[in-house]
Amino acid sequence: MGFFDKVFKGKETALPEGWQLHERTDLGLRFSCPADWRIGGIEGGIEICPPGCARVPDPLRGKEVPSPRVEWTIKDVPGADKTIVKETVKSRSGAYPGYRFVKHIASSVKNADQAAVYEFQYGAGDNLFSAISAFALSKNRIFSALAAGTRLDFDRYRGDLERIVSSFELI
Repeated sequence: MGFFDKVFKGKETALPEGWQLHERTDLGLRFSCPADWRIGGIEGGIEICPPGCARVPDPLRGKEVPSPRVEWTIKDVPGADKTIVKETVKSRSGAYPGYRFVKHIASSVKNADQAAVYEFQYGAGDNLFSAISAFALSKNRIFSALAAGTRLDFDRYRGDLERIVSSFELI
């Protein structure tokens, strides 16, 4: 079962119509998303976004990014212990400008040794972003999923973003 089961009390079900399952053995993860969303490579992982999405300035990166988007990054962390997930979540509050924790969602990702899933916001004024993030530790690798967008884009695509992140599992 996925990590949103605690929230939605659901069981694994067939993919919604128009969705596709993606298995990236090179990255060690599996997820599903709408079949028409674009998948592209980014440094250390992949990024997906809906067709025709806007490009907006991201207050963290200082450059334009798709909004909304989901990105997965993977990093080797030799000798990592289970506290790394907690420490990574804590460090994010100092890294994102205008960071505000919204809510904890879950503490598990399928096949992970340790995980955290939560919602937060960052930025300010007209450049406010909302995000759902998942960190998962497995075999000395930390996996990060970030579903983010401007507040308006995030709210418009919230259901898809939640479903994409909730489908995230390690393989």
